Amino acid sequence: MAQRTGWIAHYLYQGADGEIRSMTTRLLAASRREAVDRAAEAAPAKDFVVQIHAESDEQFLGTVRGAIAQTLDVKPFDPADYDEDA
Repeated sequence: MAQRTGWIAHYLYQGADGEIRSMTTRLLAASRREAVDRAAEAAPAKDFVVQIHAESDEQFLGTVRGAIAQTLDVKPFDPADYDEDA
């Protein structure tokens, strides 16, 4: 049996309320292909986008979310744009 390593799966999907949701989970798999298959089985919704990468000690908070936002051409959240009165 091949050595299993940790993989991070970051999902974007539409929640029951229609809002876009984000979920991150850790998977154990022997290969990227197996990680993709496991991520599909664990998906939080029927339709989703997922980014999978090997776990690393060099990960930085927000890196995955930023990469997905860039892939989907989504403008990152900027607190300066937030209007409490809207």
